[in-house]
Amino acid sequence: MNAPQRIPAIELDFKGRAHNALGDDQLRRNFRTAMDSLMTKRAASFSDADERERLREMGNHIRARALSKLPELLERLEANLTRNGVQVHWAETVEEANQIVLNIAQARQAKQVIKGKSMVSEEMEMNHFLEGHGIESLESDMGEYIVQL
Repeated sequence: MNAPQRIPAIELDFKGRAHNALGDDQLRRNFRTAMDSLMTKRAASFSDADERERLREMGNHIRARALSKLPELLERLEANLTRNGVQVHWAETVEEANQIVLNIAQARQAKQVIKGKSMVSEEMEMNHFLEGHGIESLESDMGEYIVQL
């Protein structure tokens, strides 16, 4: 018999929050409205269903090709960024990534940081991690602004 698998606390917390969100009628209505609006805008932008499907398939092929070449593309991105004066950091774990961000903030004696809102930083619980070290995270939602435009 296999030993029970240990579930990380972050996953349990996510499942609990997801369960609660699914039971939130207002949140469900908000998502339904948002999705209906996006679908309506997409249909208006690409009224030809065949063309829309062709573009979707082309996008899937581009994504699959990029993923198949991801290591090479990431190295090329790093080279281009470095050439333009950007310092690139690599992390293999959530802990390592959070520590890199913390080290950068602490080196500049930051008490507040502003960062883009992203699913990656949410999954890393970066805001919580930084707050645990006395640094307040303020989020900018540039992606939402772009979608609204």
